[in-house]
Amino acid sequence: MQSLIKSLILSSTVLSVSVLSASAQVLTAEQVERDVALAQSAFQDIHPGYDRFTPAAEIDASWAALITDAKASDGTDVRDFYLELSETLTKIRCDHTKAELPSSLKKLRKTEPVYLPLRWDIVEGRAIVLDAPPESGLNKGDEILSINGRTIAELRETLHPYIPVDGYNDHTKDTGMKASLENMGGAVDHLGALLFNPSPIAMLDIETKSGERKAMNLNRVNFDDWKAIAIKLGASELKDAVTYNRIGDHAGYLSISSFVNYRNPVDPHTLYDPIFKMMAAEGRNKLILDLRENGGGQRMLLRLSMPVSFLKSGR
Repeated sequence: MQSLIKSLILSSTVLSVSVLSASAQVLTAEQVERDVALAQSAFQDIHPGYDRFTPAAEIDASWAALITDAKASDGTDVRDFYLELSETLTKIRCDHTKAELPSSLKKLRKTEPVYLPLRWDIVEGRAIVLDAPPESGLNKGDEILSINGRTIAELRETLHPYIPVDGYNDHTKDTGMKASLENMGGAVDHLGALLFNPSPIAMLDIETKSGERKAMNLNRVNFDDWKAIAIKLGASELKDAVTYNRIGDHAGYLSISSFVNYRNPVDPHTLYDPIFKMMAAEGRNKLILDLRENGGGQRMLLRLSMPVSFLKSGR
């Protein structure tokens, strides 16, 4: 039988595991035991920081618990296995080490409305609206107090254990709550869809900027529609992260919001060269480089020697 651990991929510092057969919904205890053994062995052998932050014995105990739980329940639902595997992988304490959503569930995300159609952020534990469709009735600065009866504090407590971080940077877990293209959505949507079985209509308790409390119903959207909204938060990959505009007669403005270039890698020269050739042809000799929204990634800063060379050459 084909293993339900379908792939272990090491790309740069990214290690991910994809679970399930497309048709399976319940895994037998034997399947779980076999697949856990394969995944555990692979991560131990491949991940360079497997037990750098957490003792190997503690991680091993988490792997063993996956098998014990499956045997006790005479099998494990794919959704539950995904959640348990995700929690186990957080013990490696590597932000790039996470479970990929099973392919059957990925397909459902294309059609099932489980995502909130808005941009939001968590500021000092408070969920603040950044942008929302006009028809929603939400405004920038409104605070979301609860979603379907669960307060933001309750959601943080429930979801934080599943969110990976680098090292001991647990304070960054809130970043994973709101949006992530790696996980097909931030934890509230992505994991909430598995934990809470949400209805197509989200019930929100809101406090407006003026202090008014009100209840609102919001139609959820599918992944593609959410992604179109989430991209506005800032591109998560280099291929989508480069923006250029002309300023006056002599300057150019270049914004690069990410140096991540391992999920869908592109040659940086294909992005930069047309820009610098255009600047040279137009006689522009000043460049404003905006990295304010850039969260890092690979060592792509080395590629930025191109604009430096461009300016030094006097072109």
